[in-house]
Amino acid sequence: MKVRRYLPVLFCLIATLTQASDPFDRRQRQRGAPVDTAIATSLCRRDVATLAPKTPINQLKIIGVIIQSEQSQVLFSSSDQTVISASKGDNIGQEQMQIAQISTHQIQLLNWQNSADCRQAETVSLKF
Repeated sequence: MKVRRYLPVLFCLIATLTQASDPFDRRQRQRGAPVDTAIATSLCRRDVATLAPKTPINQLKIIGVIIQSEQSQVLFSSSDQTVISASKGDNIGQEQMQIAQISTHQIQLLNWQNSADCRQAETVSLKF
């Protein structure tokens, strides 16, 4: 008898929950184009955080490269056995070198330390 009284309330509750916002429902997704956010950085990128800022670049060892479609990462190991994952555009090492390109055989770094006007950087290639 009690079940029959609570059954309509239970059905109303279930019906309300099924009408809630479902992030996987195509009909409820946002229709507009995603908004692009621009990150303002200087040409030298000295305002960007540096990975392993106290370790010289010659003490970092390349232990691996991960390349998936358009994204690539390089894995470094420091002298204290810390693994560092860096992507294209990141600054790394005490010299604050910027990672310009990652391939399966080499990594190209840009050294902005010798550039006073931030227009021309020295290119350093690390082959492995």
